[in-house]
Amino acid sequence: MKTITLETVKFWKPCWLYEEGGLERLKKAYAGRENWTALDIINDMPGRGISDRDILWTLFHEELFSRRDFVLIALTIAEPAVVKHWGKSTDRHPMDCVATIKRWLNGDATDEELKAVADAAVVAADYAARAAVARADAVYGARAAADYAARAARAAARAAHAAARVAAVYARAEHEQVATIKRLIEEGKIGKKT
Repeated sequence: MKTITLETVKFWKPCWLYEEGGLERLKKAYAGRENWTALDIINDMPGRGISDRDILWTLFHEELFSRRDFVLIALTIAEPAVVKHWGKSTDRHPMDCVATIKRWLNGDATDEELKAVADAAVVAADYAARAAVARADAVYGARAAADYAARAARAAARAAHAAARVAAVYARAEHEQVATIKRLIEEGKIGKKT
């Protein structure tokens, strides 16, 4: 299994490294072991105060996983959502993307085919995000024009509540992603020395 060191992580420059106490936090997190595998990071870092988001950031470096590993991780995390939301849709692009990734993992699709579906997925995700923001802006604008101060206060409270729910969803998703990567390592599907 591939390993990293404290020096490797310092070289990557995590965003919090240059905050007050950042270097000490990093040294404390990586104390007690010279070389760290992905599984070491997953198992030990939560107890050292490192968030799932920071664990994921650390794991998503080629020093720990191969390109194939990253593709398998992405597929394993994304496929259930794709099947749930597009499995019966007339828009077959997301399902075709999953199929192409599986073919690539089996050696039956080229790197060019994989890149093409990845590019298409990024464009589709960007389009969906922009459309969602535009709809949200339109709804917000219409409401803001129609509401008075009391309604705005209630809307702000609802927005704050919604933001907290979204943050909780992201935190839960990050935790599930770390758990998925751990499972893939333990099953021997990723993390082999390559």
